Amino acid sequence: MKNAAATILTGITKLTGEEDIVRALKEDPSAYHSGQHLAQSLGVSRTTVWKRIRKLRKLGFKIEGSPSLGYRLAGLTDLLDPDFVRRLLKTRIIGKRIDYRPITVSTNTDAFALARGDAPEGTCVLADVQTGGRGRLGRKWLAPPGGAILTSVILRPRIPPVHAPMITLAAGVAVNRAIRRVTDLDPHIKWPNDILIGDRKVAGILTEMAAESDRVHFVIVGIGVNVNLEMKDMPDEILQIATSLKIETGRAVSRNYLLISLYQEIEGAYRRFVQQGPPAIVEEWENLARIRGRAISATTATGAKVAGTAIGLDDDGALLIKTGGGAIYRINAGDVVFQ
Repeated sequence: MKNAAATILTGITKLTGEEDIVRALKEDPSAYHSGQHLAQSLGVSRTTVWKRIRKLRKLGFKIEGSPSLGYRLAGLTDLLDPDFVRRLLKTRIIGKRIDYRPITVSTNTDAFALARGDAPEGTCVLADVQTGGRGRLGRKWLAPPGGAILTSVILRPRIPPVHAPMITLAAGVAVNRAIRRVTDLDPHIKWPNDILIGDRKVAGILTEMAAESDRVHFVIVGIGVNVNLEMKDMPDEILQIATSLKIETGRAVSRNYLLISLYQEIEGAYRRFVQQGPPAIVEEWENLARIRGRAISATTATGAKVAGTAIGLDDDGALLIKTGGGAIYRINAGDVVFQ
């Protein structure tokens, strides 16, 4: 895990105008909203409304337009409803505050700023669209509106920085269990931060933190889950390596109910980690990952490659690989491939 203080994006134009349009259309998604009414309510010109609508369409929002009726959302039948989620949540801290943004650059960047502003532990940032979503090693996370869960959670664990990578493992356990609760799927975890169904990725986790040498100030857990994406929604370069819950189940999955399950599972896994320590999470993670005894190769952060048999994790969350010669390597960061 890296210190995220240096990863905050700067110089990014906020999409507040487009957010206002989406919020207005979501108030009654089945109804048309005239351009004149939108312009007056937002304090802008009709030309500005039209330009923002055009930009939203380029981002993937399906917005119908009629010269006589105005605009309305189309194709977003599963609208995220933070109030509904909060009402049904059975948690003590996670999701008590949900900062919902129809469009943002990155929920992790937003959460980082909120955490620096003393947002309470458990605060969540939630978005329909990320224009600059990122995964590990600078990779992008792309999803069309209505197709995914994109959320980041602020945690303030009283732990030494060396134990911070365990938060990623705890989040992996939570995402896995949440998917199991709302579907009949059997996902597994790929070290350190991917959730797979078969050999295809359905969810990813990006954990970042602000810390000093002896203590953690806060940890941001960013989670992206491909929920209702279809094959046509995925770029050609990821068609063979990615999937979604809808593709795997053959039906749409409620993002709101999955989000409720996700937040509750995050709180449960986080509480077990804080109260029982790393071994509790390691054991649960290994059971869900089913990694022991598998032939595996790893490319470390320095570019070194290690191949052998996975024998599990140590108490700090590092991956242990035993080579054919009997040597045991401890991998703290990198990518792994099953043989």
